[in-house]
Amino acid sequence: MTLVTQIEDRGATVAWSPIVSHPDVIALGAKDSGNVGFDNYGGELELFDLGITSSTTNKPQVIGSVKTTSRFSSIGWTTFGSTNTTSTNTPLGLIAGGMDNGTITIYNPSSIIQTYSTETTTSSPSILSTIERSKSGAITSLSFNPHVSSEHLLATGSSKGEMLITSLESPTSPTVSSPSGGGGNDVGGNGDGTTEITDLAWNTEVSHIIASSSSNGIVTIWDLRQNKPWCELRAETSGSKISSIKWNPSQGMHIMTSSLDDRNPTLKLWDLRSSLDMPLATTESVENGHVRGIVCMDWCTHDDSLLVSCGKDNKTLLWDLVTFRPICEIPNDNAVTQQNGAGAGSAMDSFNHNNTELVTSPTGSASGLYGGNPAVGGGGLSASQQRRYDVKWSPLKRGLLSTCSFDRKVQVHSVLGVATKCGRPPKWMKPASGVSCSLGGQIVSFGSSASATPELAAAETSAPLAQAKIVSISTHVENPQLKALVETFESDTANGNYVEYAARKQEDATNIGNTYDAQLWGFMQVIFEQNSRAQLLYFLGFDPEDIHKVACEYN
Repeated sequence: MTLVTQIEDRGATVAWSPIVSHPDVIALGAKDSGNVGFDNYGGELELFDLGITSSTTNKPQVIGSVKTTSRFSSIGWTTFGSTNTTSTNTPLGLIAGGMDNGTITIYNPSSIIQTYSTETTTSSPSILSTIERSKSGAITSLSFNPHVSSEHLLATGSSKGEMLITSLESPTSPTVSSPSGGGGNDVGGNGDGTTEITDLAWNTEVSHIIASSSSNGIVTIWDLRQNKPWCELRAETSGSKISSIKWNPSQGMHIMTSSLDDRNPTLKLWDLRSSLDMPLATTESVENGHVRGIVCMDWCTHDDSLLVSCGKDNKTLLWDLVTFRPICEIPNDNAVTQQNGAGAGSAMDSFNHNNTELVTSPTGSASGLYGGNPAVGGGGLSASQQRRYDVKWSPLKRGLLSTCSFDRKVQVHSVLGVATKCGRPPKWMKPASGVSCSLGGQIVSFGSSASATPELAAAETSAPLAQAKIVSISTHVENPQLKALVETFESDTANGNYVEYAARKQEDATNIGNTYDAQLWGFMQVIFEQNSRAQLLYFLGFDPEDIHKVACEYN
């Protein structure tokens, strides 16, 4: 496990850039006051260039920032507008911030960067629009639609149970609706407006399906075309809080839920086709799993067998979803993840060779001063400070994920090395294309196709998270004329047309003046005639009647 980079003194929520030209950029929305005093209720949106692939710098740098009147509860980034689909100049897409005071703010990241670099006001404002919902509580969850055809749709959920769908086709004049058909109050609750929406997740295959989870243990699957629930999952029968929900990146009927309950800190995989009452798989009683409530989790979009989760037990685990067991733990302590500023290879692994103990800092951790044991979730002050509350995979950088902790650190880790410990290479390491040859000139190839056909282009548009694949079978012919002759011969012989075939060959030889071949094919034609004995005599220049007369005279 390797710590790639780290941003100090930032208590924030994170959104990775989905823009291909800016894969190293992340947006940080401040969640605390930054130790500036009790009278400060504002926050800040900062854009950082992590410098992972940069040849000029190897540490994060601020490339844009804007002050806010409230702190962030959630944040999201979409590519909508980056391809000139709107009248607004937004080449880097849009950023949405869900604020503590119930406001939803839409930002232009391109304008934020330009204003910060030039220290002058640009023609396009940094804040495009705001949606005031002060009576709905903090915007606890926020999610942009991942489908290209619907990426202008933003879903938000509040601490008082209000779920809204906002259309940003015109970012400066957004339109707001509720899937419940009314004011949107208490979508997942019991009617008193106190049931918090903890997470929102758009389906990865169907653009009008979205799931919402609530603090009473219920997951609601919404059909936005019908503006009503498609089904409900009572994921936590005890009514415990669901911290996160995520759809399978490659299977639209599979959804994962995580429980914040310390008595049952489990991940549950649900197959909506088979059962709404019994999960398909669960991490309950799994060795080396979470022992206290799971705070956050995220499903890897580049490999649907990998998932990362963080819990109140100070564990951040990388899971193998084929076996539903943890592969390793992402350590909290800097001494574990880095040695002399570089990744320490196998020393970074969370488990020892017997996979039974967690590796601890060789110099000891500060949690020992307060009697805390972060490996088992013990209650030391340092253990609480190092606890992580957010994990996110990079949508563009394979094998990279970010973590946020209460000790005001935003870290980026690489799991490229440890992801293979499950016994399989990650899917991003598998060949993107390949070819195999067989007898007869047959060639089978596979690979990604960027809109090779209209059908594939439509498939890519409707399922942006999965690349369209194509398998082609072709035949390589070195001598086309020989192939044509062989096919003709096989066709005639299969039908028993030997006489016709020999006749054609005799005619062809005669036309080119090849007397020998013409006589040879003529002889072959006679051989396959029904009265071949008589025809053979005629072919050799003898008349059977004359032969009979001579024979009679001789006798």
